[in-house]
Amino acid sequence: MAEVTELPAKGRGSVRGRVGADKQEAVVKIGPVRDRLEELINLHHAAEEKQEEFAAAVKATAGTSGIQASVLRRFVIARSGENFGARRRDCRQLELLFDEIGE
Repeated sequence: MAEVTELPAKGRGSVRGRVGADKQEAVVKIGPVRDRLEELINLHHAAEEKQEEFAAAVKATAGTSGIQASVLRRFVIARSGENFGARRRDCRQLELLFDEIGE
Protein backbone atom coordinates (compact mmCIF):
# COMPACT_ATOMS: atom_id res chain seq x y z
CA MET A 1 0.00 0.00 0.00
CA ALA A 2 1.40 3.42 -0.94
CA GLU A 3 2.30 5.91 1.78
CA VAL A 4 0.19 9.03 1.97
CA THR A 5 1.98 12.30 2.54
CA GLU A 6 -1.13 14.32 3.26
CA LEU A 7 -4.46 13.11 4.48
CA PRO A 8 -7.68 15.05 4.17
CA ALA A 9 -9.07 16.17 7.51
CA LYS A 10 -12.75 16.67 7.96
CA GLY A 11 -13.34 20.36 7.34
CA ARG A 12 -9.78 21.38 8.26
CA GLY A 13 -7.77 21.23 5.06
CA SER A 14 -4.93 18.71 5.19
CA VAL A 15 -3.15 16.92 8.01
CA ARG A 16 0.38 18.14 8.59
CA GLY A 17 3.26 16.01 9.83
CA ARG A 18 5.38 16.63 12.88
CA VAL A 19 7.90 19.44 12.62
CA GLY A 20 11.51 18.29 12.98
CA ALA A 21 14.55 20.09 14.37
CA ASP A 22 15.07 21.66 10.96
CA LYS A 23 11.58 23.24 11.23
CA GLN A 24 10.41 21.27 8.20
CA GLU A 25 7.25 19.19 8.23
CA ALA A 26 7.83 15.46 8.22
CA VAL A 27 6.26 13.26 5.59
CA VAL A 28 3.30 11.49 7.18
CA LYS A 29 3.64 7.72 6.92
CA ILE A 30 0.74 5.56 8.03
CA GLY A 31 2.58 2.25 7.53
CA PRO A 32 4.69 2.39 10.72
CA VAL A 33 1.59 3.13 12.79
CA ARG A 34 -0.31 0.29 11.17
CA ASP A 35 2.66 -2.06 11.64
CA ARG A 36 3.06 -1.33 15.37
CA LEU A 37 -0.52 -0.57 16.39
CA GLU A 38 -1.15 -3.90 18.14
CA GLU A 39 2.13 -3.60 20.06
CA LEU A 40 1.31 -0.02 21.07
CA ILE A 41 -2.13 -1.05 22.31
CA ASN A 42 -0.62 -3.90 24.33
CA LEU A 43 1.96 -1.57 25.84
CA HIS A 44 -0.77 0.90 26.76
CA HIS A 45 -2.73 -1.84 28.56
CA ALA A 46 0.43 -3.01 30.34
CA ALA A 47 1.15 0.56 31.45
CA GLU A 48 -2.37 0.86 32.85
CA GLU A 49 -1.92 -2.39 34.78
CA LYS A 50 1.46 -1.25 36.14
CA GLN A 51 -0.06 2.09 37.16
CA GLU A 52 -2.70 0.22 39.14
CA GLU A 53 0.03 -1.90 40.81
CA PHE A 54 2.01 1.25 41.62
CA ALA A 55 -1.05 2.95 43.11
CA ALA A 56 -1.83 -0.10 45.26
CA ALA A 57 1.79 -0.37 46.46
CA VAL A 58 1.90 3.34 47.33
CA LYS A 59 -1.39 3.08 49.21
CA ALA A 60 -0.20 0.03 51.16
CA THR A 61 3.14 1.62 52.01
CA ALA A 62 1.43 4.85 53.02
CA GLY A 63 -0.89 2.89 55.30
CA THR A 64 1.98 1.20 57.12
CA SER A 65 4.28 4.24 57.23
CA GLY A 66 1.87 6.99 58.24
CA ILE A 67 2.90 9.10 55.23
CA GLN A 68 0.08 10.46 53.08
CA ALA A 69 -0.25 8.46 49.87
CA SER A 70 -0.17 11.59 47.68
CA VAL A 71 3.05 12.77 49.31
CA LEU A 72 4.67 9.34 49.03
CA ARG A 73 3.67 9.08 45.36
CA ARG A 74 5.23 12.46 44.54
CA PHE A 75 8.38 11.53 46.44
CA VAL A 76 8.79 8.22 44.61
CA ILE A 77 8.24 9.88 41.24
CA ALA A 78 10.76 12.61 42.04
CA ARG A 79 13.28 10.08 43.39
CA SER A 80 12.99 7.91 40.30
CA GLY A 81 13.38 10.82 37.89
CA GLU A 82 15.90 13.46 37.08
CA ASN A 83 14.08 16.24 38.93
CA PHE A 84 14.78 15.16 42.51
CA GLY A 85 16.85 18.25 43.32
CA ALA A 86 14.21 20.56 41.91
CA ARG A 87 11.43 18.84 43.87
CA ARG A 88 13.51 18.99 47.07
CA ARG A 89 14.02 22.73 46.55
CA ASP A 90 10.28 23.21 45.96
CA CYS A 91 9.47 21.37 49.19
CA ARG A 92 11.97 23.38 51.21
CA GLN A 93 10.59 26.64 49.84
CA LEU A 94 7.04 25.52 50.58
CA GLU A 95 8.05 24.55 54.11
CA LEU A 96 9.66 27.97 54.57
CA LEU A 97 6.46 29.70 53.50
CA PHE A 98 4.38 27.61 55.89
CA ASP A 99 6.81 28.26 58.75
CA GLU A 100 7.29 31.98 58.15
CA ILE A 101 3.83 33.04 57.02
CA GLY A 102 1.55 30.27 58.25
CA GLU A 103 -2.16 30.76 57.89
